[in-house]
Amino acid sequence: MGEKVTLADVGFFLNKYLPQIAGSAREKLNKLAALHEKYRKRARLSAALEAEAYVVHLVLDSLKLQELAPPGPGESLADVGSGGGYPGLPLAIVREDLKITLIEPSPRKAEYLRLAAAELELGNVAVEGRPAEGLAGSGFGVACTKAFARAAVALRLLFPIIKAGGRAVLFLGDVAEERLSDLESEARAASGQLVNIHEYNLPTLARPRFLVEVIKD
Repeated sequence: MGEKVTLADVGFFLNKYLPQIAGSAREKLNKLAALHEKYRKRARLSAALEAEAYVVHLVLDSLKLQELAPPGPGESLADVGSGGGYPGLPLAIVREDLKITLIEPSPRKAEYLRLAAAELELGNVAVEGRPAEGLAGSGFGVACTKAFARAAVALRLLFPIIKAGGRAVLFLGDVAEERLSDLESEARAASGQLVNIHEYNLPTLARPRFLVEVIKD
């Protein structure tokens, strides 16, 4: 009791919080955790995390997109400012039909993402080691990000890379800081429409999080 949990216990928390995940995907999620810990310092991925925090903050949170705003079959999805590969890598593991592009301008992180995709044998993942601004006109069906706290900043980056009728999906920690009217006006200013704000709770976290969907006109 009272001892810190290590990433060796990731499997326990995957079983606890994501019992519906298939065995082969669960194995890859375990391997992703091991890769994250192995290269965490070298690629500057995150601070040290206990197993439960890793599963909740990075894996479970990432997979809320699949639960609350699932991409269509075979859809192309961009993860902008992917960092250590979240939400893109967990999504690629549980949705092998998706075509996922991880956009990460940091050379160290982009190198890690390529290595992780290869180690996990994710043939549905590509890595772009440059800013999203260089990918305008790519025509993704969905573009998502966990990297930006402000919706206005995120939409300015995501909208140019998605097609008309495509969706920008934002992970936000506190919509209370951005009133609903602000989100709606930001969406309109970017030539889009706010269609959903999903509020959800994560285990061990006191405050709710939000998944915001904006469709590009």
